[in-house]
Amino acid sequence: MRKTFFMLILTGFFGVSFGQSFQPFVLSGGGNWGALPDGMYFAYTIGEPVIATVSNKITFTQGFQQPYPLFPVKTFEPGIAGVSASIFPNPVMSGASLSLNSDRRIDLKMEIWNSLGQMVYAEKLNSSNTTVLLNTDNYVAGSYLLMLINYPSGEVLTIPFIKQ
Repeated sequence: MRKTFFMLILTGFFGVSFGQSFQPFVLSGGGNWGALPDGMYFAYTIGEPVIATVSNKITFTQGFQQPYPLFPVKTFEPGIAGVSASIFPNPVMSGASLSLNSDRRIDLKMEIWNSLGQMVYAEKLNSSNTTVLLNTDNYVAGSYLLMLINYPSGEVLTIPFIKQ
């Protein structure tokens, strides 16, 4: 009996000493929380997909809590800085022209991919070429992607076109 009583007291002591405490936290793909000097706390999140509230003595909320972003969210802008391009005519019958406009000279790689993910053509060119003639006589009718790749920077400009 003494041994059991001693074990209960020892377990209670360790339970109180090493017990868990409630801390506010944010479980989200992006977000955080912080404490204010007056003891209040704030939390922010980016994109919680579900709304739910569970309340027992402590209230747990889950939902769209996005009142104020404290940091900017960067977006990806596809393309090559300072370069614009277009294919004409589109849809293509037998041949097309790629028109390049650039504010500086850039070495590019041009690749043409079919809808099966196969590269059907590749050529190195630079942005000082203002017009590039494309021979599409051997291409099967379908959708294609022309990709201009600036390898030093990793920028890619993609132009879709259709071969009839």
